[in-house]
Amino acid sequence: MQEITQEMTVRDALPLLSPAQQINLQPWADEFGILLREFHMGHIKTYEDLRLRVASREVVNAEVSTLLDLLESVGVGAEIRRRYQPLREPDELSPEERASLPERALKYIEKLEGELQELEARNDRTKNRLRRANWAKWSR
Repeated sequence: MQEITQEMTVRDALPLLSPAQQINLQPWADEFGILLREFHMGHIKTYEDLRLRVASREVVNAEVSTLLDLLESVGVGAEIRRRYQPLREPDELSPEERASLPERALKYIEKLEGELQELEARNDRTKNRLRRANWAKWSR
């Protein structure tokens, strides 16, 4: 069985990876033909800028995370991982900003987040009920 090395490109490594990893790394393989050992933070930022035009923030974060896992598996990428910050909503607090908040403000934010999750779950349940009701109506 062939082993992934620093001297491979993402495209070279694709056949040796799981299907989920292949899906997340295919855009990297299409965009960058460089050796794994040559990746640096500039490549990550360039990739994020390009991919955000056609993919969601969550997808881009997953793709970058998969690349960083691949780089670390061959002994490179620790510096990128240390400096990398996943993309977030413009108004979302960073972990550092959140940690600097007074405890009372943090507890209130956590309470609001819990309420939001509850509302989203209720919304999903309502959507599912409507789908089932419509399905029953149309399947007669």
